[in-house]
Amino acid sequence: MLEKYLLTASSDIPRLITALAEWMSCVLSLFLLPRRPWVKGWRMAACAGFLLLVLTSFLILTEGSVLLLWFPCMVAAFLIMCLFMMIVLDLGFPGIVYRTCTGFLLAELAASLAWQICSYARFISGIDSLPLEIFIILAVFLLVFGVFSRIILQYMKGRSPIELTWKDTAPQIILTLIIFVFSNLSFIMPRTPFTSQTLIDIHNLRTIIDLGGLAIGFAVMTRLYDLRAERELIEIGNILKGQYETYRSYQESIDLINMKYHDLKHQLDGLRGETDPEKRREWIDAMDRELQDYRPERQTGSPVLDTILSGKMVRIRNSRVTFTCVADGRLLDFIHVIDLCTIFGNALDNAIEAAALVKDPERRMVHMSVSRKKNFLMITLRNTTDGELELLPDGNPATTKADTFSHGYGIKSIRQAVAKYDGTAEFGIRDGFFTLQIMIPIPRDGK
Repeated sequence: MLEKYLLTASSDIPRLITALAEWMSCVLSLFLLPRRPWVKGWRMAACAGFLLLVLTSFLILTEGSVLLLWFPCMVAAFLIMCLFMMIVLDLGFPGIVYRTCTGFLLAELAASLAWQICSYARFISGIDSLPLEIFIILAVFLLVFGVFSRIILQYMKGRSPIELTWKDTAPQIILTLIIFVFSNLSFIMPRTPFTSQTLIDIHNLRTIIDLGGLAIGFAVMTRLYDLRAERELIEIGNILKGQYETYRSYQESIDLINMKYHDLKHQLDGLRGETDPEKRREWIDAMDRELQDYRPERQTGSPVLDTILSGKMVRIRNSRVTFTCVADGRLLDFIHVIDLCTIFGNALDNAIEAAALVKDPERRMVHMSVSRKKNFLMITLRNTTDGELELLPDGNPATTKADTFSHGYGIKSIRQAVAKYDGTAEFGIRDGFFTLQIMIPIPRDGK
């Protein structure tokens, strides 16, 4: 029986099966990872078709090469996959290499399992049936890639891809190399303490090692995401604390300014008794001009919102941004002061910063409104922008800053604060305006 199996099977996976597995792994990445803006429709289909042609042509043409060139050919196939992902995916280079390693291991598992089952089917039936082998290969590929994509989509639900560094990617490169060498060691070096000389064991060992390597890679990936999540919680906590401390600082400064404002008003009343009309008019006009810089900016009905707005006005003036506000602050009474600082502090900072980047000073505008629509509190911030909005899979807008590790937490902290009140925060861009729309249900006892 074993001799029959040895005659109807081969330890080397046909290159066509390997090429198809690697191609499907790359195509799967187009649906699981952020693509470049131009990669859609017929362009995406053209890229996928060209990759299939390149991979199949290269691996089939090199199938008859000597064993010494087998490993360099596999490395070349890996580099082709990496180049494809670098062209079509919107990720940093370390992230591209990391995802290529994962895709390569996934392709190795799919090809190994498919060829193992095909070889066993030959052994059972005793005949070479091409339609049966095609059916087995397609079924195995659908199973392996379908299960993998399902696991990834479930895990990534609500998460955005993290920006990886070479420190994160280096262990994955080493893991991929080790798994690939040991899974194929029985094929390239059959007489070692770590290999098998029977074909059944060679197939089993290769498939099991590939599956174990993919599982280890997934475990490492989840750990990376957990570490990023812990860091996000720390950063968001710092933002919450910072916004509240800023509010307290604003409150103290504004209390002092309001005292000065009222004192000057009383001084003006005294100056009106000046006997020299010309001197009195000049004096009063000068003090009125001085008071313009100290008068309270807004009276929205919410002391917290008034304080936040007053604290932002210096930055708004310095950035030459036109700011308008229509707000019924009384609607905010049911929201805790820290959450108000988080929502409005971060939202205004983002809006002012984006508007300040508009090249034409006349177009630098920020508008804020707080109103009630039926039983919902509606908070809207709109600012002009020269850029395009890119939404991440978690619904958050992508940062336009180079340091992606240190930015984006403000948006997430807004979402967290809004979620405490069962609210939603949505982002969009239209006609040159970036819009943040927050909708929070008003409690029954809310006024």
